[in-house]
Amino acid sequence: MSLWLLIRPHIFWIVLGGVGLFFFHSWLAEHDARLRAEVGVKDAQTQIDTLKQQIGTRQAQTEKQVQVVVKEVQAAKTPEQQIAEIPKLATQDLKPEALPDAPSAVKVELAPLLSQLEQCKVDAINLGSCQQEVADHLAIEAQQDKQVDLLKHRPGFWARAFSDSKKILLGGAIGVGVAIAVREMNH
Repeated sequence: MSLWLLIRPHIFWIVLGGVGLFFFHSWLAEHDARLRAEVGVKDAQTQIDTLKQQIGTRQAQTEKQVQVVVKEVQAAKTPEQQIAEIPKLATQDLKPEALPDAPSAVKVELAPLLSQLEQCKVDAINLGSCQQEVADHLAIEAQQDKQVDLLKHRPGFWARAFSDSKKILLGGAIGVGVAIAVREMNH
């Protein structure tokens, strides 16, 4: 008795069980992928919310510091008050002194002034670079958002199941063709 005679009466159930397992495996893989994506999105959203809060806090602190400096500078009306503001604004000790013949002119130490100007220029260059990096990061984020949107619109379960079924049927047909050819060659 050949193996084919044993399998033949049950071939429908074997194929049905195989197709059922295939569809269950496809569904389970899709389900797991969606769960992983949901967890990843929730984690990412938590991090984004934290970063947005930090940005908001930092912006508020920066705005307060800038307002204090602007207010102090605008309040200094006389040359004496303006000279008194120089040490508060400078990071180097410039030792400002009013010139006796021109009260609005100031004498300062040259080396600290040069060092202060150098730091201002370096800061301006770094600021320009940072602003460009922020623009680049925003462009990267926009591209990543486009990628995420494209990934969200991938084919659904049934479309993938149908496509995979066609591949399996084609493979099965090729297998049957090979089996028939081998059988004919043996007879």
